[in-house]
Parts: sequence; structure tokens; C-alpha cells
Amino acid sequence: MAEAELHKERLQALSEKRKRQAEIEDKRRQLEDLILQLQHLKSKAMRERWLLQGTPVATKEEEEARRRQTEEDELKVKKLEDNIHR
Repeated sequence: MAEAELHKERLQALSEKRKRQAEIEDKRRQLEDLILQLQHLKSKAMRERWLLQGTPVATKEEEEARRRQTEEDELKVKKLEDNIHR
């Protein structure tokens, strides 16, 4: 009887271990996705800045739209960095 209990406990421990490993792997994949998003947004922001360096003077509305877009991109980058570092 004691062997059956011991065997049952071992199976339960193995099941819990697999579950924790699956959760860890899932979190790792989520983190990798966030890192890829962060890299994409950083390269997008860098490209935008590079493209804007050679543009002629735009209207105030265009300037404001570009500034807002840049701020939104920087905010997204900040949020992603915060999520990654948690």
C-alpha cells in the first residue's frame, strides 16, 4: 500500500514539474516576442529619424503628426523595455 502511495506522489510530482516547465517555456517565448517587437520599434524609430534628416521643411500639421508618431513609438519602446525587464 505504501508503495502505491509513493508511486502516486512521484507521478503527481512529475506532472507538476512538467507543468512548471511548460509555463516557463511559454514565458520565455513571450519574452522573446517582446524583445523582437522592441528591436523592430527601435529600428523603425532610427529609420524614421534618418529619413527625416533629409526632408525639406514641412507644414506645421505634418511636423506635429511626425512628432506625435515619434512620441508614440518611443512610448511603445519604453513599455516593451519595462515588460522585458520585469
